[in-house]
Amino acid sequence: MKSFTSLFSISSLPLTSLAFVLFLTGCAPGLKTVRIKPDSSVVGASVQVDVVPITAANQSVVDYPVSRYWLPGDPIRNSAIKKIKFDQLGLQTQTVSIPAGALSVAIIADLPGLFNDAPGSGDPRRKILPAKGKGVLSSADVVVSRSSVQVVTP
Repeated sequence: MKSFTSLFSISSLPLTSLAFVLFLTGCAPGLKTVRIKPDSSVVGASVQVDVVPITAANQSVVDYPVSRYWLPGDPIRNSAIKKIKFDQLGLQTQTVSIPAGALSVAIIADLPGLFNDAPGSGDPRRKILPAKGKGVLSSADVVVSRSSVQVVTP
């Protein structure tokens, strides 16, 4: 008679079952964290940065006007999982955990100056990072300056 541990050893699981187990335990591929760092141009300014997970239910955030997003009481802004304020007292890199259900993530900054709204990452105040799919890394690095949000992960 086989022992309990030999009946349920990982080596006896088919490869697809092993992949499913890894997915359930958080080892599935996909974006897990985003590190957001202000650059030196932000010193002396007050810059708000929001991280918004994008799911099938709220994909409109990709093309939503950034100028409207920052208006008081905006309903889309309520879906932000992290609201960061970089100012003279808080210029440390912030690490944000990305929820497992996110298909992508929007990093949206309220930068000083005048900008024209543009869809997706065409607006310098917003970057869209894929959270699922082939080639997606588990973490990403983003730098926020006075003029744009930039992904610096190689």
